[in-house]
Amino acid sequence: MGDFSEAGCTENIMKKSKKIISIFAVAFMAVFAFACIFGVACDSATTVESVPKFGESSTKHEHTYESTFVDGEWKTVCTGCGDELEEGMEGSADITYVVSDEEQIAAVLELGDSIKLGVDLEVAKSLEISSGDVTLDLGGNSLTSETAEKDSATVSVEKGATLTVTGEGTIENAYDGGGSTDNAAAIYTEGTVIVKSGTIESNSIGIKAENGATVTIEDGAIDSDYFALWLGGDGTTVNVEGGDIHGENKGIVLCGDGNYGHSDYQTGAVQMLNVYDGNLSCTNDSVICTLGTTNQESSVINIYGGTLTGADVYEGTTGKPFPTIYIANGTLNVYGGAIIGSTPLEVRGGTTVIYDGTFECTATGSPSHAYNSSGATSYGYALSVFPYTSTVKVGTEIADNTVSVTVCDGTFIGELYMAVSEDYSSVGRNMPDFTFAIAGGLFTADPGAYLAEGYKAVSDEDSGYYVVTEVPGVTE
Repeated sequence: MGDFSEAGCTENIMKKSKKIISIFAVAFMAVFAFACIFGVACDSATTVESVPKFGESSTKHEHTYESTFVDGEWKTVCTGCGDELEEGMEGSADITYVVSDEEQIAAVLELGDSIKLGVDLEVAKSLEISSGDVTLDLGGNSLTSETAEKDSATVSVEKGATLTVTGEGTIENAYDGGGSTDNAAAIYTEGTVIVKSGTIESNSIGIKAENGATVTIEDGAIDSDYFALWLGGDGTTVNVEGGDIHGENKGIVLCGDGNYGHSDYQTGAVQMLNVYDGNLSCTNDSVICTLGTTNQESSVINIYGGTLTGADVYEGTTGKPFPTIYIANGTLNVYGGAIIGSTPLEVRGGTTVIYDGTFECTATGSPSHAYNSSGATSYGYALSVFPYTSTVKVGTEIADNTVSVTVCDGTFIGELYMAVSEDYSSVGRNMPDFTFAIAGGLFTADPGAYLAEGYKAVSDEDSGYYVVTEVPGVTE
């Protein structure tokens, strides 16, 4: 019989308690060991939802799919976890197709999907992006025009379509005909082009934008043996937000309504260029220029920042380098940035307002100027104002060329020049009406001859500049 005494009962209860505690301890240790083996954290943050289900990855992520052509079919896998995209799910996922030949590129472009170059490719004809939003990841490779004939482009973007260029690598048009009228471009667009990285190269034109196109250079590089960027037709806009842009003979050209190798540009066409940042340069000609003298309202250029570097010495066979910025017509607004070269700015038409910025003349030798009916007139000035004598269009009306240049602020390192009557009479021409007024800024050369009414230039010995300020009581 059992011991039912008080002492015996107590002893039995203690034995049973120890046994129960031992059982719970063993069970707890088993659960803890199971959790550690299978990677489930045993803390207060662990919930049923946080424990991965069988077959799931314990690390959740947003799938990024790349598709490669293998054994006659596209195989699509996630670049993060390696999971293969289920059949029939292609329409519900963003897929980048890694291509290795021209046929694959054409097939993907027809679908309007994104492309990544898997190898260096030469294409026999222009790759046409006719619709959709296509990203071209260069993937460290090059895309080159194989035939690169006159009037060709390695990539063409039609109106309504968008091309975004990413990754390291090159898009090149290798046509070697030389000259602007060959018009062979690495990229031709009437749609939208965004360059985030990579290099655009051409023996003729880097990017040719026409007829309402929008081009944004966020980063990367454009390097051309002739023009880096060409703007033509009405409503075309280029935004430079960064990157390196270089043209051997011209950097960025705004064509206005002139044909300059074309016959279909419409009368009254206007283009816009906005420079926010970046390094822009040219070897022999202007970094930025407007062409023609027919339409005074044919272009709008806004410079907010960046560095524009023209040539010190002409590297061609004859002549001197063109101004860094050459304005034949349209509107120029300078809000900042550094403009450097043998003549940082020459204005021959339109309206120019300088709100700020640095204009540094780096010419060697003495300044010079002479009338020219087509092209630059000046060398060795920080700023030159030398208008054309030809008639121009103002809207639909024909009028004499009138030029207006106003300096509100800025720093000018070098001489200034404003054309005088002798510059015109010596070649049998009459001097046109124009205004050149300085109402602020710092100057290494005395700007006294060009001051707006109510302003004076005071020499500051400490800085070495002439400082333009208001004459108290005159401008109020």
